[in-house]
Amino acid sequence: MKQQKTFIVLRDKKTGYFLSAYKNRTGRLAYEASWVECVNDALIIPEDRLIKEENIYKGMARIFEAELIRVKAEFLIETLDEKEPNEPLQNVDDINKEKFLRSLVEGIFGGE
Repeated sequence: MKQQKTFIVLRDKKTGYFLSAYKNRTGRLAYEASWVECVNDALIIPEDRLIKEENIYKGMARIFEAELIRVKAEFLIETLDEKEPNEPLQNVDDINKEKFLRSLVEGIFGGE
């Protein structure tokens, strides 16, 4: 089974490292930032958030002397013996409905 995910990261223009953490310094116009080589360890920005708050993230990129990079990742999901995993017996929506109905019945009738 394959899954795809697209997200945004901040990449340092000089080193090519990715932003992994940042913190404002209290009482100062300064910040601390941590950078990593591996994109897996980077802070990620969901693509839909970038669209909604593009100016904020562009401002962060300027402050950090970084660039916004789109990452398109594809994951191959398989069992340890390299086979296709079985489909789930129930989907998440069905499980949530079942839990809701069970709690509703317990609330009305005082238990099972």
